[in-house]
Amino acid sequence: MESIKEGFSALFLGFITLFLISLGIWMLGIIVMLFRELFSARVFVIQDYLRRLWKLFVFSFEGIAYLSIVVSPLLLFVVENHTLNIVMTWIAGIVLSILYIYIRRQRGTLPNWREEIDKLVRKVGGSSSKRGRHRNHR
Repeated sequence: MESIKEGFSALFLGFITLFLISLGIWMLGIIVMLFRELFSARVFVIQDYLRRLWKLFVFSFEGIAYLSIVVSPLLLFVVENHTLNIVMTWIAGIVLSILYIYIRRQRGTLPNWREEIDKLVRKVGGSSSKRGRHRNHR
């Protein structure tokens, strides 16, 4: 029973760690954006500023969740003492990443990679649908 309690508290600590790191990065971003707006020559528009703050908020929380999936396993090889906390932070990052991808998919903001590749191929000068015909045609 004690090990289950310790596991859940480590998982909760993992979620809190990711939240606090994301919040800290967002706060640093707010300070940077504030100074950029302060020293820019253009007119200050509050709606554009708030829209950029919201994008920064979403980016910081999603970015930390995605980054934790990569960084946590690397920390397991470096740190020897806190392996349970690192593993639970890794699991929290995976859960949050799945949640963020699901939300983006439901909202329609998740890019369709096939359409993006087709746009890129058309921009370069070819058509991706013609690639399959060239292989069989001689």
